[in-house]
Amino acid sequence: MTARRSPRLVRTQKRLERERVHYPVFPLAGLAKWDADVRGNLGDESVVLRDNDGVDPVYGLGAQVNLDSFLIRAEYERYDFDNDYKLDAFTASVGWRF
Repeated sequence: MTARRSPRLVRTQKRLERERVHYPVFPLAGLAKWDADVRGNLGDESVVLRDNDGVDPVYGLGAQVNLDSFLIRAEYERYDFDNDYKLDAFTASVGWRF
């Protein structure tokens, strides 16, 4: 005896595969590894004034709108560097899916 899938279920699966269904709003989370060197001159000698590095969290939110093969995407990200410095980034992009 073979298992049969209903015609309605097969049509739904094919439609979902064709439309590439995804969530239009999505969270962003990760880690950023960074290295900063502050250098200066003291007379004729070059001196390293401060050397700092680390791995810190990055988080944010993004959204994407699909219009057939054309897409518009926007993202906001916050980088928390050593709890002393914060960097906010906003990016926008357009794409063509082929």
